[in-house]
Amino acid sequence: MTIHERRRNPVPGTPDPESGRAARRRRRSERVAVDLQARIADTSTIVDLRDLTPDGVSFDSPVAIEPGTRVVLLTRVCDSRGERRDIALPVVERWTRHGHRHHRVGAEFAGVDDATRALLSEYCAQVMSSHESHRWRHAASDSTGVD
Repeated sequence: MTIHERRRNPVPGTPDPESGRAARRRRRSERVAVDLQARIADTSTIVDLRDLTPDGVSFDSPVAIEPGTRVVLLTRVCDSRGERRDIALPVVERWTRHGHRHHRVGAEFAGVDDATRALLSEYCAQVMSSHESHRWRHAASDSTGVD
């Protein structure tokens, strides 16, 4: 199979590069890298959240999640006052990259209420601000030699 044929007919189970580009064009908000954990409701399965938007999430799961599967992720985020808030995030799996130790899952929120979506937007803005502040501090310390 030539590389051109592979692009048109990717190997089953591998992400289609065109779908990634299309997803980025469709995405309504910027992804925010996070370091959170969540539990899949009604299970003891813990997943590591990797990035978050008010519209969806990607996470690493120790168990495979079938295409189109709906699950609820239970996690905590801080609001603007720094208070930890428990939230339930109903999601539907949109893509999965199968790995040796975990499966990277991309999911879209399905039925998140307005209050939770607002909290997610607030949280993402806080995390982005923190990332930007860290970059500025890091750039300043690199240029001055001071940490």
